Amino acid sequence: MKLTSRWFAIAIASLGTVILGGCMPGAPIPLASPSAAESGVLGTPTAEPEYIPVATSLIISGSGVAVLDETATVMVDIPFTTDGATAAAELAVALGAEPTETAMAGSPACRWPYTEYNWGGFVLQSNWDLESTGTPPAGFIAIAEEAITAGVAVYGPHNLQVGATLAEVLAADPGGVSRDYGNGQVLVALDVTGGSGDDVTGTLGIVSDEVLTVMLSPVFVFGDC
Repeated sequence: MKLTSRWFAIAIASLGTVILGGCMPGAPIPLASPSAAESGVLGTPTAEPEYIPVATSLIISGSGVAVLDETATVMVDIPFTTDGATAAAELAVALGAEPTETAMAGSPACRWPYTEYNWGGFVLQSNWDLESTGTPPAGFIAIAEEAITAGVAVYGPHNLQVGATLAEVLAADPGGVSRDYGNGQVLVALDVTGGSGDDVTGTLGIVSDEVLTVMLSPVFVFGDC
């Protein structure tokens, strides 16, 4: 009986050792960190970048000039009744380029002294007399001499650009009034906004040797000046 009790005591002691050994702390078991979504903590939202429009086209019509961005959204639309200095300042901001400014003497027969703003390929001339007859009813005129100015494409009526052929000009505007001087120069009324006969006003195209070289607006297309 004592022997049995002893072995029972040893068995109990051994069992206790196993149980206690099982409770002893071993190496820590790493726990997976909860994701931001599981923990309910969201990261800092990324701010949408501010859209900054960039001019891609300058449009000349019989009523004014406009600058459009790459989405064809109008950045600025300036009627010809705007004074030249204001128009030049607004265009400079829209084009992202400053023009070369020059004081011009003008012509006693046709116009007062004026200021010219030149972006290279595109010119704005200001200081027309707004009330005198014989001058366009405008604070400035726009002149396109190249298809690109300040990295921006320049278009006239019917999406015409300097460099277009006479055939392309007449095809785009078959109803346009034209005059052939017989020396390789042809004048085409690209955008008639008023008047009649030789006093038509609007956008004038000058074609030299079958190529459109200049677009001006607004002008008396076939006036004395």
